Amino acid sequence: MNKLNENIDEEIELMMARSFGTAVSNDANSKPQIEMPSMAKWRTTVNKLKENITAVSNPANSKPQIDMPSMASSTMVTTLNIGVWSDERNDRAATAQVTVSNNASDKAARVQKFLFGGNCAELEAIKAFTSEARRVHKSLTVPWGDGGPRALANLAMPNHVKVMSFYEQEHAKAVDALVAVWNDLVIDAQVSLGDMYDPSEYPTSEEVRNRFYFRCGYEPMPQSGNFLADIADENVRVAVESCDRMNEFRIQNMLRDVFNNVFKMLGNMSERLDYTDTGETEEYRTKPSKTNPNGKVMTRKVGVKKFHDTLVSNALDAADLMALYIPNDPVVRDAKRKLDETLRNVTEDDLRGDGDLRKDVKRNVDDVLASLETFDI
Repeated sequence: MNKLNENIDEEIELMMARSFGTAVSNDANSKPQIEMPSMAKWRTTVNKLKENITAVSNPANSKPQIDMPSMASSTMVTTLNIGVWSDERNDRAATAQVTVSNNASDKAARVQKFLFGGNCAELEAIKAFTSEARRVHKSLTVPWGDGGPRALANLAMPNHVKVMSFYEQEHAKAVDALVAVWNDLVIDAQVSLGDMYDPSEYPTSEEVRNRFYFRCGYEPMPQSGNFLADIADENVRVAVESCDRMNEFRIQNMLRDVFNNVFKMLGNMSERLDYTDTGETEEYRTKPSKTNPNGKVMTRKVGVKKFHDTLVSNALDAADLMALYIPNDPVVRDAKRKLDETLRNVTEDDLRGDGDLRKDVKRNVDDVLASLETFDI
């Protein structure tokens, strides 16, 4: 999410490139043209949160507490539903042939076929695009209850709407591309499936269009005061108490997920930076492969730990998410500020090449972890 924070246009473009490859013209035989939208930086949202927060006082010797009513009023629930038509079918006739020819019981095997012979680039593009949309939606939200609904900070909604609207529009273009070549695909399937081809399994182009959908909805957090007036007083009390308990439980889980992510990313950074580069090297042999049956002799530095080029961005992402959902706590603000000062202008190559910098960053990260361990979540 840090890449989205810093430059969401570039991140979306990379996502599209991974899912669709190079965009081409919108003729009948091509994939949909991908047009990149102009999107606001997530950093603006975080800054607005900082400007509008009210500090919550914490007694000197107490654990920091989260203001549950404030959390409920500053967060909403969002649900993403994406429908994708599947070309996978169980072939009963082929299954029977397999089991009978092998003297097996009826349930010993099952033959599954792909209606387009596993070779439909337009449909695969939609599937890849759908997975990417769900991944991005998940990265911009936090868990809420069981299943599909996710929690979203109110101030983060405009950016979330903009990103999901982009995906919705591109999803529609991808479906249009599939529908445009649908009849040709069905004709080709008769050849690729042979005797397994069954025309009744193929909807018309317009019918298949209706099997796809992309819906993203937003709702306020459930409030215990939203019960009908004609419920008996005692039942209202029970309902209100139940709603309040459930909200507190869900908010606690939401915050626990946020903190677990912070501890995971910062803990990994601390562990990866904990080494000294003495300059010593050693030889080792790689695993055998087809081109090198005995493995290949390589050289590596002794004691040096490897880490990905996302080490810094992952830590900053986690800190940004924490500040977004817990904006009014001084411990969180101090942790966020310290991480920004420590990491914002540091690259992974800087950390690999500078032992003193690694020590300084690790020390500051460890200090942040220690401060956050005081939270009663």
